[in-house]
Amino acid sequence: MTDLIVEADGGSRGNPGIAGAGALVRDAEGRILATTAVPLGKASNNVAEYTGLIEGLRLAAALNPAAQVEVRMDSKLVVEQMSGRWKIKHEDMKRLAQEAKQILPNSQVSYTWIPRAQNGDADRLSNEAMDASAAGTSWDPSTSEISIDPAAEADEPGQSTTEHTEQAIIRRIAEAHDQVLQQRKRLEKLVAARAAAVSSAREAGISPMRIANELGVSADDVRQMLV
Repeated sequence: MTDLIVEADGGSRGNPGIAGAGALVRDAEGRILATTAVPLGKASNNVAEYTGLIEGLRLAAALNPAAQVEVRMDSKLVVEQMSGRWKIKHEDMKRLAQEAKQILPNSQVSYTWIPRAQNGDADRLSNEAMDASAAGTSWDPSTSEISIDPAAEADEPGQSTTEHTEQAIIRRIAEAHDQVLQQRKRLEKLVAARAAAVSSAREAGISPMRIANELGVSADDVRQMLV
């Protein structure tokens, strides 16, 4: 018997290009219990699809770590590989598949391929994530077109409305924290890339003052870029 349903998707505008992943969890009646969307910067479509799966399983595990979970995706590749019917050859895919398998035991998770038309909510979330990636921002659940069903929050088995709401808030804090960490990693990479570019310019004999004039900053700012 299925307790929770995960719908997940991911996409890349360019493959690789601006990428994002989205996922949601439904109860047995189809009501949405949790949602997430993760901007990925530049990534391939397959990485985005697998990331959607991972985020969806994390949501399900947070709701009920003992649940029987059915994952529904329109990615034939992910469904067949995670079901064990197709081999995983690419190293990135192997790593992501292993990460997904560690979230919940295999005995609790099943995989079902669905047509893209039946995966519209997860697709919408992944597009919201891609929009955030393109804008260089984090995903804001308060502006999402896909939201948690209030009726599902009210009658979660064994929990009061207050308890469920508190858990939902904590999940959103955790999601926002993860996104902050991801943005921080991206910023660190950009800062390192900038420092390398400035260093190359200096090695080519370009003065800090000229670099500063081109960037509209002071020479001291240019020197600081190398720190």
